[in-house]
Amino acid sequence: MNLKPRLVFFVVIAYFLTIYTAIYSYHIYGDENAKSLSMSAQVSELDQRFEQLSFIPKLLSDDSYIVNCIADKSSTNIQLANQRLRKIQRESGLDFAFLLDKEGNTIASSNWNDEISFIDKNYAFRPYFVNAMRGVKATYFAVGATTGIPGYFIAEPVFQESEVAGVVVAKMALTAPVDTWKSLAHDSAVVDEYGVIILTTNENFLYKPTRTVSVQESTAIQSERRYIIPPRNFKDNESIFSRYIRHSKPLSTEPWQLMTFSPKLALHKSTMAKAVIAFISLLTLWLLYRTYKQQRRLVSYEQKHSRELEEKVRERTLELEQAQDVLISESNYVFLGRMSAAINHEINQPLTTLRMNLASLRQLIREPKKNIDEIEQTIIESDRTTKRITRVITSLRNYARSNTINLETVNLNNLISDSISTIELERPLMSQHLVVETYERSTSIFGNHVLLQQALLNLIYNAIDAVIQVPNPVITLNLTHPSSTTEVLSLMTDATITRLLSEKNQSTHYVNITVSDNGAGVPAHIADTLFEPFTSEKANHQGLGLGLTISNQIAEAHRGALTYVRKNNTSAFSLILPLQYDQTNS
Repeated sequence: MNLKPRLVFFVVIAYFLTIYTAIYSYHIYGDENAKSLSMSAQVSELDQRFEQLSFIPKLLSDDSYIVNCIADKSSTNIQLANQRLRKIQRESGLDFAFLLDKEGNTIASSNWNDEISFIDKNYAFRPYFVNAMRGVKATYFAVGATTGIPGYFIAEPVFQESEVAGVVVAKMALTAPVDTWKSLAHDSAVVDEYGVIILTTNENFLYKPTRTVSVQESTAIQSERRYIIPPRNFKDNESIFSRYIRHSKPLSTEPWQLMTFSPKLALHKSTMAKAVIAFISLLTLWLLYRTYKQQRRLVSYEQKHSRELEEKVRERTLELEQAQDVLISESNYVFLGRMSAAINHEINQPLTTLRMNLASLRQLIREPKKNIDEIEQTIIESDRTTKRITRVITSLRNYARSNTINLETVNLNNLISDSISTIELERPLMSQHLVVETYERSTSIFGNHVLLQQALLNLIYNAIDAVIQVPNPVITLNLTHPSSTTEVLSLMTDATITRLLSEKNQSTHYVNITVSDNGAGVPAHIADTLFEPFTSEKANHQGLGLGLTISNQIAEAHRGALTYVRKNNTSAFSLILPLQYDQTNS
């Protein structure tokens, strides 16, 4: 029996499998690296959305209408709370906002007069209620017990005389990020702490466990009425998930994971095509070697036939190389496609500037004669913008959590100079219409430079937006020292005057930073609520209406005030700050 052909066959098969395994492993590694970038963007989007949403119920927990409704459940207070919740729900983009008493009964809701209402519904069984009643913020994902609509719940305790008297809850459906993920080349899903898929671009995965759910976990899910798990466990889903390559990345705001699913079949097809090409290429090289040896033995009498054979082999090699180049090019496009992540969430003005810097940098790099100094300056400006974003967000977040600020000596001339530099960088065209009139003498106060700069930038940006359609726009920034306390009080409302006079160790010397413009001014219907949250004069809901609210809070945190005056067709916002005060009582 001739064993040589059979042995050659097994050697060839083993050789091909080795090549296939190597290419497949390389694809797995590349797929993981490509998914890592996309998943980081997706996780960042979710974490950012959760952090932004948490600010709304925090504001509601301190709202006077909500606090009054908890303290006195009269029909008038309940109706005012209903209207307040409806207003916040519509302006902030929430799906629902509602108020629970200490027993978990709904006493006010944004849908109080809808066909499906939460009024008189009891949600004491929900974990977010139980945790919020302990005095801490609570988050939760579940299918709505009343509406049947899944969503993300954020609950904040409402305090009355240092005791938890109720809970205010905000609910948001997370359909927007899922719709964005559908444009990616792979399926994405969010897995909760029980290993169950709660958000996904593939409806066949929804509420399916990715691991074995214990009896205790299943009991907890049913008691909380979180969602309904299909009557089959992980072992029944193995046949579904086994068809995909899975990668996961944890979220920082929730004990959840983002998971991606890539079909194994597509990867096997791509691997097979490349393995065949590699095998044929190596086989061709082997044949060339065999041919070369044969040529040396037959060169004396088969030179003509050797040249013909060599020519054929050369043509065949060229065809294989061209085919390989095409496949490599296609692979590069696939790789780039997997790395792409659609993030269409505009954070703020500095981010727009950063994108403009990157566009300028891209153009500079493409120029034949590269201006290294200009490229370096663009990189420095981009780095400065990213650092400013980080500093502002960190300072505002720390201030929102603790309601305190880190104080330091702040030179107001430097503060104004830094602010003007930022405006010239971020709004270069409109900055040409900005006139700066500063006090000649160097003036310093005790405060927080980052927060004060953010407050001043908010006022300047509002002025720019107010005059952007004006034929001859004029924006004026003025730093003055009022001559007396009476002159300062003349700029303020009665409520602000009462607050300042009630504070201990209040300074009698002030500095006034005024930002004025010749725009149309604040509409009359929002003048009384100008500094309240979610009040905005911008059309098409271009903002949440928090800019003036934050600026006003920063002014009050520095024992100062923010005022608005309309006079002689000119709108003026004044940031009034004390020159000195005893920080030990702040």
